[in-house]
Amino acid sequence: MKIIITRYLIDKMPFNYKLFRKERSSGFTLLELLVVIAIIGLFSSIVMVSLGSVRKDGRNTYRNQSMEEYIKAANLYYATYGEYPITSSDPLYCLAKDTPTCHYFGINISTDNTLNNAFSEYIKVSGPFPLIDNGPFTDVEGPFYQCDFVNGLCTSALFIWMVEGDNPCGNGQGSYNPSFHLTVCSYTLK
Repeated sequence: MKIIITRYLIDKMPFNYKLFRKERSSGFTLLELLVVIAIIGLFSSIVMVSLGSVRKDGRNTYRNQSMEEYIKAANLYYATYGEYPITSSDPLYCLAKDTPTCHYFGINISTDNTLNNAFSEYIKVSGPFPLIDNGPFTDVEGPFYQCDFVNGLCTSALFIWMVEGDNPCGNGQGSYNPSFHLTVCSYTLK
């Protein structure tokens, strides 16, 4: 009886008493929202870390495939002219267009337009590889080319390129350098 009277009095009040009563709403509490946001943040950080390694693998694959194209172009050049593309007396050249130099452990290696034109008969010569920068004097781009002269002919050619981390070099031979966190790759044509 007491409950019925109280309910009758509440319904007859001039203001809406129901606004002041605590009822469980159907929404989320602040704590539940914070937990969900923390879990989403954790998952997104895991995804971002894994994407970083995927990007590095993609850059390394690009470097190795580009070098395979350069090696094929050098072999085609040799089949056509009986020697590998000739460079001047400098020991090492950067195989890249649209840039005067490439970085090689803090040293600028110049490009040679004659050399790039010789390769461009067979492949599309692109810009330098993506820069690997692991600290002072460890910035490298590439790829690089060296010609060995015998009687005025280029009878042997050396290709050098770098990949990030301890990774395979495609068709070339590699030597991992743990101080610089990169692998120096090379391929010799004779």
